[in-house]
Amino acid sequence: MALSTLSLVGFCIFSLEMGVSLFLIYSLMARWRKTRIPVIGILIGLYVVFIVFVGFEFFFYIVNMDNPVQFYRNEGNVVTYLFPLFGGISSGIFLLFIEFFRKDRVSPIHASIYGIFLGAFLLNMIYPVLFPEIMSDELIFIQNIEDLYGVILTLLIVLYTTNFPAAYFVGYVIIIALFSLQKIKNQITLREQKVQAVMLQLSIIFFYAIPLLVVVGARFLEKIINPEFHIFLQHLAPHISVIVGSWLIYRAYVSAPLGMLQFHRLKKLMVINKSGLLLYSYDFVPGESLGSDRDLLFSGGVLAVLNLFTEMIETTDVKMIQFQEEIIMLSNNENFITFIIADHASRFLWSALAAFTRFFNLKYGSEAEELTVVPKHVFEGAFELVKMAFGRE
Repeated sequence: MALSTLSLVGFCIFSLEMGVSLFLIYSLMARWRKTRIPVIGILIGLYVVFIVFVGFEFFFYIVNMDNPVQFYRNEGNVVTYLFPLFGGISSGIFLLFIEFFRKDRVSPIHASIYGIFLGAFLLNMIYPVLFPEIMSDELIFIQNIEDLYGVILTLLIVLYTTNFPAAYFVGYVIIIALFSLQKIKNQITLREQKVQAVMLQLSIIFFYAIPLLVVVGARFLEKIINPEFHIFLQHLAPHISVIVGSWLIYRAYVSAPLGMLQFHRLKKLMVINKSGLLLYSYDFVPGESLGSDRDLLFSGGVLAVLNLFTEMIETTDVKMIQFQEEIIMLSNNENFITFIIADHASRFLWSALAAFTRFFNLKYGSEAEELTVVPKHVFEGAFELVKMAFGRE
């Protein structure tokens, strides 16, 4: 690969990557305005940071475009740390998010590992200052194991020359995140959700796994390929993989029928007034609908249970009823009661239920209290509230 060709290829890759990222941010912000789903906000934040990282590298690439080989081989070039640093930061945030989404809490172990990674990466960047011997070509492995200092120095050399800790940490994140998403995928039933989970798995592979393999592989090929092609593999090819990963993110969170990866098995949403009249119901899984007659019986049964609790334990603040492998999560309003049937409770579901109750009250609160018969089509607009609160489309 000629030097001029490498320069042009690199410029095109960075330009396409910046364009795709900006378009994705715009698309994510449009969906965020409609749904207010937390994961969309997290993705927007990550892509803003990503554009800053890539934009910084793109700027210096243009400045040194006449000789990108010399630019990337400059040992003092901080740009060479940007891509693995962003990979480590973003993958760590994603790991903690997956943990929180599955278990409704952040794993202390993974949070600690992430903290260790960030500290280790910063130390790795100043290894040459703390231990200038690391950069010396005269260092011989045998001489370094004669004392404790030599052992430590040898270990640091091995870690530094393998770009510790980004490669090891990102590799760990890839395994854990893919395994967690597979468990999520096994719990969901809707085809659209499974496709969305696959898109997210593939995005992890293209964002993290392929760039990691390409960068590590380029190290082994450095001696047998020409410098231009080596620079392409180690510093430019990973950005092509990230472009594909961005398209997969678009498929998973922008163009997908569902507004988010919702692995909770939601079954039903119902709204009843204080007299037990069923005002509105929505089936999250249409194939498992109870039917209108059973909906009426079920809503009446829930109200009877609540009245029983009120009389027996003198409380009107019942939040959850559990039966077999499902739960009923309730939200009480002055004029009506909202509840959902799901396989387990989570902070997201409590938040979504509260949001829907608030939206429903603002739009239909006065009508809900006065109705004795539900007029046809009066609550059809409630589906828009479901989309806003639960991210359904």
